[in-house]
Order: sequence, then C-alpha cells, then structure tokens
Amino acid sequence: MDTYSFKVSGTSYRQNQIQGICKDYVNPEYQYSKKELREECLEDTRIYKYDCIMYNVTLQPEPDNQYDPNAIKILVEGIHIGYVPKEKCASVKKILASGQIASITCIFYGGPYKILNSDDSSMEHDNLTIGAKIEIEYGTVEHAAVKQPEKKGMSEGLKAFLIVMIVLAAIALGIFIFIQIATK
Repeated sequence: MDTYSFKVSGTSYRQNQIQGICKDYVNPEYQYSKKELREECLEDTRIYKYDCIMYNVTLQPEPDNQYDPNAIKILVEGIHIGYVPKEKCASVKKILASGQIASITCIFYGGPYKILNSDDSSMEHDNLTIGAKIEIEYGTVEHAAVKQPEKKGMSEGLKAFLIVMIVLAAIALGIFIFIQIATK
C-alpha cells in the first residue's frame, strides 16, 4: 500500500464543526491537575485538549464549486471540515479515480492546550485553531498482497475460542448429568 497525505485547507472557517466532531475525544491528560501533571513528568509540555483520529472520511469532488471547479470537499462523519489544497487536487482525483483506496484517515491536531510551567507552577492556556491532516492508503491488490500475504485457514484466536467453547459445553453436560443422577 502507498500513503498520500496532506493538510486540510479551510479548517479555520469550520472550527465549531470540528470541535463538534472532537468533543467526544478529549485527551485524558488535559483533565489532569497540576499535581498529576508533575507526577507524570508533563511539565513544560503542551497538553492538547483533543486526541482525535477519525476513519469515516469522504472526499467529495465539487465540480459546481463557484471558486474552483476542481475543488474536493472533505467530510468527516458527514460534516464538512474543509478542502483538499488546490495544489493536491489533481493527485487526489487520480487516486480517487483508481478505485484502489483502502482507507482514508483524518487526524486532528492543535486546538486548545495547556502547559504547566516548571519555573513557577503557573498554568498557561491557549486556544489555537484545530487543524486536520488526511492520510489516504491506496494501491493495487497485487501490491497489497505482497505486503500482507493472504491468510489461509482458521485464525489462532478463532481456534482458541472454539476450544474454550467445547470445553465449556463438556463441563455443562457433565454438570447436567451429575444433577440428573443426584436427583434420582
């Protein structure tokens, strides 16, 4: 598989929508007290509020876009977050046309953060713009097969599960027979 990545254009105009997507993905360290930050050796480190990677991403060509007929809209969870940068549209359209996309991922970065200053134990807060990066994994089936050989037969996990189920069924049958004998 190959990966093509780029930063999303126009996220600064869609901060409310992006925060709506990220609201359920708050970085646990952002909730830490000063004491907890010190204990975890996180002094003088930016702790961002959101830790958000999304997989429900759609790249939607917009031929009727009034500013650029080559524009490609980016939707995450069905919400418009921005556009493919103009200089990347031709490459992205080629990848889309290939029909060989394995996955599209959106990684949000930046946004609100806090820092515990080691000098005076003061807490600094700032509210930066949340940005987004798109990663497209694509490639031919033959290319993917080279990197990820086809698995044959039953997985080890499934085998272990079936063995446990058989053992549990045997135990249940033994208990049932014991109860039948004991109640006679």
